Amino acid sequence: MDLAIFGAQSIALGAYQAIHKLYPVRNIKYFIVTKRNFNAENLKNIPVIELENLAKEMPQNEKNNIEILIATPENFMREIEESLEQNGFLCHVRLTSERFAMLQSFSYTYDKKFRALSALPVGYHNAELHGFMAKFYKDKKLETNYSNPDWITPIQVGASLCKERVAGILDCDGENISCKNTQKVKDRNKHKREMINYLLTCDSIKGIPYRCYYLSSN
Repeated sequence: MDLAIFGAQSIALGAYQAIHKLYPVRNIKYFIVTKRNFNAENLKNIPVIELENLAKEMPQNEKNNIEILIATPENFMREIEESLEQNGFLCHVRLTSERFAMLQSFSYTYDKKFRALSALPVGYHNAELHGFMAKFYKDKKLETNYSNPDWITPIQVGASLCKERVAGILDCDGENISCKNTQKVKDRNKHKREMINYLLTCDSIKGIPYRCYYLSSN
């Protein structure tokens, strides 16, 4: 069965690279998006196509023989599933954050460049390992609640720019490099947004063809 990946940002590209490496026999035919907007025309020489256009071009018997891997942030997945089924694509599966992490782990292990934490030998003593998970007050809540292991501690980033608190440790606590002039940061971010909004309207700069892309795994 052929495979298509729903998404055209960093999660989708990471999924493609891992699948292509681990399961080269899988034929990945498309990257599917709801709207092209500022997505690239193709990724890794594979076309990026809008769902509505693909649905019009593909007969139902072909739709029944293609599997679609949904590789987007989880808060969009339910809506994507509904759109796929409305367009006749009934064979689809979610690449959840947990599955994506496992896929990436297998991919890195295959390269023999990095070892997954789960591959480390178990000894008589617990590993002296601790990690911090960045949290922001505007983070969208996932549909599935995940519990963090004991060795991961949430830390709120950008805490000096807001009054809301979403973690017990702030990036402006104690000795830190958090910005002291919060208004200056807000003004800078406002200016950056204005510049990006302007650049998104530009087809060329001084006669040179130009397009602006935004990639995010959030």
